[in-house]
Amino acid sequence: MRETLLNKDVTKDEDFKRSFVTFFKLHRMKKEHKDCYFEILEQEKTKFCISYSTILNELFDITQRVETSFSSKLISIIEPNRPVWNSIVAKYFSIQRIGNNKIERIKSSVKMYAQLEAAVPPLLVTSEFLELKMHFDKVFPKTKYLTDTKILDFSLWGAGRRVG
Repeated sequence: MRETLLNKDVTKDEDFKRSFVTFFKLHRMKKEHKDCYFEILEQEKTKFCISYSTILNELFDITQRVETSFSSKLISIIEPNRPVWNSIVAKYFSIQRIGNNKIERIKSSVKMYAQLEAAVPPLLVTSEFLELKMHFDKVFPKTKYLTDTKILDFSLWGAGRRVG
């Protein structure tokens, strides 16, 4: 998926959009919002150090929702060393978004994502993660291109789905 992202205009590639929506679970987003989402993705895809706050605010302007997870997914496909935020990750790290209005929720989401980004690197050098990675590489040998952050993302997501 990342190769397609870098080599094609994703605003015009219906196969890419369908795969992305399915993989990252963007189904609840309205079609016009998805179109804008892919425009942002296309616009940002060659940048490095994408601002989570900027993406979060851009998506809010489009959807009128604080799209914590969708913002992180957009960033993580461009910068694979950046983590995905979702409800499973929130439970694992015991980080919760708070706020009664847009400004408070956006500030809280930016703080949460910064906490997540700070929490991930130390995990990637633990013996537990290295063991997990060895097992992951054996079970999924065709995924050697994945970053350690993506392996952790998939593992947390998979474990969280089983635990509920």
